[in-house]
Amino acid sequence: MGLLANIKQISFNYVKIMPMILEEEKNIYQEYAPHMRDNELEIISSDRCCCLNCRQRFSARMVHNWYNDKGKNDASCPYCGLPYVIGDASNLPLEGEKFEEACNQLDAEQTPEKRREDMIHFCVSFYNHEFDDSQLNESLYESYLQYIYEEFQDATAAISLARLYARGLTYIAPNTERAIELYRENSLRGDENALYELGVLYDNRGAEGDDKKAFEAFSRAAALGSISASIFIADYYLHGKYVEEDQTFAVSALLSIVSELYPKVFVNAIELTEFVKCTYNLAVCFYNGIGCQENHTRALRYLLLSAYACESMAKQGGAHPETEAVMPFLDKLISNEFPRMSDTMVFDEDTFFDSFFEQYDNLAHMRFDYVEYNREGSLHLGISSNRPMMIVDLGNAYAQTFFETEWTMPNVKYEIYGEERRFERIEFEGFEAVNFYHTDPMVGESLVLRLVFPPAPQLNNDEEEDA
Repeated sequence: MGLLANIKQISFNYVKIMPMILEEEKNIYQEYAPHMRDNELEIISSDRCCCLNCRQRFSARMVHNWYNDKGKNDASCPYCGLPYVIGDASNLPLEGEKFEEACNQLDAEQTPEKRREDMIHFCVSFYNHEFDDSQLNESLYESYLQYIYEEFQDATAAISLARLYARGLTYIAPNTERAIELYRENSLRGDENALYELGVLYDNRGAEGDDKKAFEAFSRAAALGSISASIFIADYYLHGKYVEEDQTFAVSALLSIVSELYPKVFVNAIELTEFVKCTYNLAVCFYNGIGCQENHTRALRYLLLSAYACESMAKQGGAHPETEAVMPFLDKLISNEFPRMSDTMVFDEDTFFDSFFEQYDNLAHMRFDYVEYNREGSLHLGISSNRPMMIVDLGNAYAQTFFETEWTMPNVKYEIYGEERRFERIEFEGFEAVNFYHTDPMVGESLVLRLVFPPAPQLNNDEEEDA
């Protein structure tokens, strides 16, 4: 065989063998990789551990934090926080050439984008309180956010850093100047949340110059759709802060905001904090006649809405600063101005049905569930809705999706028309009757229920004088 033939044969053998060599090298890291995922049991069973990312060695007892993915727990390194921990229970070497080669292969695979994903994973877990609030974890959170922001000009990292410096953490002191600097970054100029939070920082300073900056930030945030910023603007007009006082405009703005928030609160239970602040402020305005005509019934209704939202927040594990003010105000108003009169429901424009109808939106669905006599001869009416009804009558002030009432007076009559139980409109005939109407887009309005009440007893002259 000639020289050329030998070279060809050697080259052919190399081409065949080389992929096998590369595959063998690649498999070193791939051999470690499965032991870094869903490895809680393996780490607990280990004595010593090592991190392929930072190459630190440590006791398995130092692992306290875990990345949870659908019930599968990946160990977080106690030094770098990333999920590249291997325990000796894996029966893989934690030192020597094989381990070093696995680490090198991981380094080679760690593109900037992959490193960014790992850091985001850590930051999200820490922010969601899945990791200890230790000094090391806080430092990693800050440094990883800084890296993501500086290397990728990431707007989410910028606003997260700004919030970190605005509020501080256990081991990181607030840095208002740095927070403002970040909120004013170009990447956040069109972010309504960043603009709103910038306004809050300026507002908290309380200086006249900062009130101007706060109002400007709130205005830009409100223009982008921030409800929270709109509430601040209404508050500025209500109290004449920086702008000229205009209480009528402030109340009008709050009413508009409540109308927008109403379906969000009662359909999805979101934006509860903003809803509480708005409804409580409106209750104060209507109670005292600030920017509107004094109306204690409307004040009570807004307090009921506020109390309902506070209760919803409590069920979600949260609380609102106004909660402590809402309940005493509500109890005082009910006891002083809406005393219990009798067990007879009074139909007039200030009580009963219009008490909850006034608050309704186009998505509300109301229906009477039953109307019937019980054995004692009392007439019972049950009404339900997909929205909590604000009931203000006879000292019973509450918010719920179903209510029941009864009339013990004799001779109350009722008529049901057809099988339809839904109604969108109620019509009063003085104190004599009330009609429930359902509106169908195809056939128009139809009567579904009519309640007729007996006339008030006629008094003679002597009785009138006694009365």
